[in-house]
Amino acid sequence: MLDSPLDPACTADTFCEGIGNITRRGDNFRVTCVAERERDGEVERLVVAHLVWSRDDLATAIRQMQAALDGRPFMSAIRPAENVTLC
Repeated sequence: MLDSPLDPACTADTFCEGIGNITRRGDNFRVTCVAERERDGEVERLVVAHLVWSRDDLATAIRQMQAALDGRPFMSAIRPAENVTLC
């Protein structure tokens, strides 16, 4: 068991320019990430990812992002996964 997350080479970066929507589904929150592009003189907002987190994991992610924004060290709270599928 590794004590840090795996970073498979086949995972692409997804660049987001904003949040399109946040919805609650049971105990999970679905965050819709968007990017913009200009097409035929119009600005389109495209969904580039949906991130689904439990309430606790979303709260942890918010704290981790705030630490990064404040210039503090990343607060690792990632639990090692028992079953990890790569690509």
